[in-house]
Amino acid sequence: MESDSDNVSAPAFGSLTRSHGDSDDATYVDVEVVLRHARDVKDVETLGKQDPYCVLRIGANEQRSKVHVDGGRNPVWNQDFLFTHVPRTEQLSIKLLDSNVVTADEMIGEAEIQLADLIVDEDFQQAASDLQVVRVVPVKRHGRHHGDLHISISMGPSQEESDEQVADTTGVPASVIIPVAALVAIVLVYTSSWKSILAICCCIWLYFVPVPRAGGPKSWQSDRGPVGD
Repeated sequence: MESDSDNVSAPAFGSLTRSHGDSDDATYVDVEVVLRHARDVKDVETLGKQDPYCVLRIGANEQRSKVHVDGGRNPVWNQDFLFTHVPRTEQLSIKLLDSNVVTADEMIGEAEIQLADLIVDEDFQQAASDLQVVRVVPVKRHGRHHGDLHISISMGPSQEESDEQVADTTGVPASVIIPVAALVAIVLVYTSSWKSILAICCCIWLYFVPVPRAGGPKSWQSDRGPVGD
C-alpha cells in the first residue's frame, strides 16, 4: 500500500507569476493528475473482492485507469493522467467502478473537483502546482460519503495557448517583407557602395529585432510552494 496513506497533507498551492504588463486571464489550462489510491470506499461486490478502476473526465476528455484486481475497499493505482488545453471553468470528475466479467460494471462512488477552486485569485497567479502533495477528495454514492480518494494535481496555463500567442506576435507579415526586399534590390542595382549596402542591412536588422512591449506574449514561470509533510 502507499506509504503516504498515514501522512496526508492538505493541498498546497505554488504561485504562477507572469511578466509585467500582461492583463488577460488564462482561459485554458493543462492539468496533470496522479491517481494514487482510495480508502474505505463502498464494497459493491457480493462474492469475493471487488476490482476497482476509475474513469477521469474533464469536459469531453475522458481517460480510464487500470483495474486493481481484488483491490477491495482500498485500491491502489499510482497512475498519471494528462489533460491538455481544457477550459479552467470545467471540473475534474472521477467515477469509481467495480469491473465485472459477466454483469455490467457497478458504480462504487464518484468524486468531483472544480478546477476554479484550485485557483487562489482571479488573475490565475496561483494554482495547484505540486504533484508531491496529496489531496484527499471525498467519494460519494447516492449523496452519502463513502471513503476518500487520494490524488495529486498540477495545473498551469495551457502550453498550446502560449505557443499560439508567441507565434502570433513574432511572425513577420508579408506586407512588410516584400517592400523591404524590393528596396534592398533597388539599392543593390543602382549603387556599388558597400557602405550603403551595410547601412541598409543594419537598418533591416534593427527593424526585425523583437522589442518587448505591453500586451506581448505571456511569459509564465512556475514557483512552487513547499511540499507538505
